[in-house]
Amino acid sequence: MRRTCCGFGHRIVLIDVGTLLRKELCRLIEVHGVTRFLTGGMGEFDELFAKTVRSLRGTYPQIRLCLVVPYLTKRLNEQNEILSSVYDEILLPAELDGANKKAAIPLRNRWIVDNSDYLISAVHRDFGGAYEAVAYAMRQGVPIIKIGDKFA
Repeated sequence: MRRTCCGFGHRIVLIDVGTLLRKELCRLIEVHGVTRFLTGGMGEFDELFAKTVRSLRGTYPQIRLCLVVPYLTKRLNEQNEILSSVYDEILLPAELDGANKKAAIPLRNRWIVDNSDYLISAVHRDFGGAYEAVAYAMRQGVPIIKIGDKFA
């Protein structure tokens, strides 16, 4: 059975969570058998999450990094080769097909939570998409690992 972890944090990261993030990712891989990591790829925390997962591939070659997009964009078409070299998989969930752009990102975030066994959270404000995704995960009973959280 493939175990999956996602990460949610704000667009701008206000504190250094890199060391703790790496430690928790290693623990999830070694102790819980996580091999798949989902990210929305939309801000500083998502970039740090993806970069840290990629840096662990040398030690854990079985892990995979997946970018989950809320809708098709020009960037996906223009930078497909680059994105494909950074991510092992790029997904546009079928459930988001036809969703309007304003609703698509929260729907994508819920899809990520619904398809994850664990969530790493770096939330320092009590509003915004990351906060809402973590609150949703709490309601769904997804185990949350808080790194630098002020709320949630």
